Amino acid sequence: MPGAMPWSHRYLSNPLLTGMLNRLFGAASSDAHSGMRAFTRAAYERMRPRCAGMEFASELVILAARSGLRVAEVPITYHRRVGVSKLRSLRDGWRHVRFMLPLAPRGLFVIPGLLLLVAGVAGQLVLPLLLPDAGPRRFDVHFWVLSAMVAVLGWQVVLLGVFTDIHNRVSGRAGYSRPPLARGYRYFTLERGLAAGGVLFVVGCAVEAAVLGRWIVTGAGPLEQARPGLLAMTVAVLGAGTGFVSFFLHC
Repeated sequence: MPGAMPWSHRYLSNPLLTGMLNRLFGAASSDAHSGMRAFTRAAYERMRPRCAGMEFASELVILAARSGLRVAEVPITYHRRVGVSKLRSLRDGWRHVRFMLPLAPRGLFVIPGLLLLVAGVAGQLVLPLLLPDAGPRRFDVHFWVLSAMVAVLGWQVVLLGVFTDIHNRVSGRAGYSRPPLARGYRYFTLERGLAAGGVLFVVGCAVEAAVLGRWIVTGAGPLEQARPGLLAMTVAVLGAGTGFVSFFLHC
């Protein structure tokens, strides 16, 4: 019915939140926040929803998608509300967002973190090799410092996604999240994590030792090896983090 829903809800907030939910959790809902829901007792026992606020609408769609339930949408006529609405657009919209994002660590942490990691490594290694004649004015030490920061930040964000996924599983929220992270745990054994982290850490420390040795041999003058030193620092930090996280994942 025309005028039954504010234009900002109909054309902005509702499509945005519904699209976010569908993207993060693999659902296919056209309106994730409709209050008209019906389900069997067996379906309820499979979903086992826990929310008691406005985000309950999102929770039902997420759990139905993750539980493999058959979902059908039936068109309804949305009439004007009788009485005063208790909905607060910004407050209740944020409740849906803050509920969804921690339950989707792949979209919130892992993918952005991997993009930052790749960008940081490319900034230190790949781009200077592809454009060697760009000169130090373009790829100077400040650019390398920024790239090192981005790479380390990206890996920390990835690990935060892993920690969040484990927290969701321990707290009984495994049914909300999508499975790709769980598949990775089967291949990321303690021994493989320690081996990969150890190799990176040793390589980084070896390069740092070479830089230090060259500085000592040349009379301990001005240090002109900032770029390989920053790259070695990045590799060593990534390796150390990987090794320690390996113990956490298998404790």
